Amino acid sequence: PFYGKKPEDVESMQLEVIVHLEGYDETYVQSIHSSSSYLADDLKWGHRFLPMYEREENYLKLHLEEINKMEVVDRL
Repeated sequence: PFYGKKPEDVESMQLEVIVHLEGYDETYVQSIHSSSSYLADDLKWGHRFLPMYEREENYLKLHLEEINKMEVVDRL
């Protein structure tokens, strides 16, 4: 929905992005839920997240210390 939009366009739309994540905790055998809300001022234009995982033989290895790392990308 943001393709072709400029930051000014999104701000004028009074946009709010709501992210809801659901996971499963095998230790406590229960579902886990988390929700966050982001307004236009919270968005980082011209950035993308760096990979925070690597694939091993039968599993993914997460590097949680890298969860917020981003890089600047060229905008078309």
